[in-house]
Amino acid sequence: MLIHKSTPSTIEAARVAAAAFVRTYSQELYDDVAQHLAEGTVYTIFDGVSLAGFAIFNMEDSETLYLAGIILRPDFQGIGLAQKVIQMAQAETKAKKLKLRTQSLRMWSVGNKLCRSWFPNPNGKVGYYDYNTLWSRGPYFVLYENKAEILRNFYGGPLYGQKPVHRNAVLQQWWDSICDFDRGDAVVCCGEF
Repeated sequence: MLIHKSTPSTIEAARVAAAAFVRTYSQELYDDVAQHLAEGTVYTIFDGVSLAGFAIFNMEDSETLYLAGIILRPDFQGIGLAQKVIQMAQAETKAKKLKLRTQSLRMWSVGNKLCRSWFPNPNGKVGYYDYNTLWSRGPYFVLYENKAEILRNFYGGPLYGQKPVHRNAVLQQWWDSICDFDRGDAVVCCGEF
């Protein structure tokens, strides 16, 4: 797997996005991808033959790396590539914090693995969430510098054609209690590396 800073062709990136989001390729998707590719530092991920995915980052301030988006073909999801590309961007920028916006508990989980504190979290405690710890029902948040938030109807409906589901059913239940997939909610997550 080869990861480096470069911008892939828009048509190739839009095809990867269609596969990743389980959506039909369209002019609207192409235009959306083109706009995103122009708005940040892009890391491309190649499988040796073709584009496996890409990630777009911005520095929100001198300490905060903002992941504007990461798109991976389905056959490259769940194997640690998101974590690896975030670590590369963090090492290059020397960022102390990570922030992202998502509908996907899987992306929340990547940030949770990378950061020593990650918000929101289901147990309401500062620090890394222990997947084996049980918590009370309902949404519990710890706001980190008032930056963790739920954006109701942000996407105006589901971002993905198929809801991303986490293998941990209890954690998924917590996520579903704070992020309404069908309504198009987005969760702003943040933490310290």
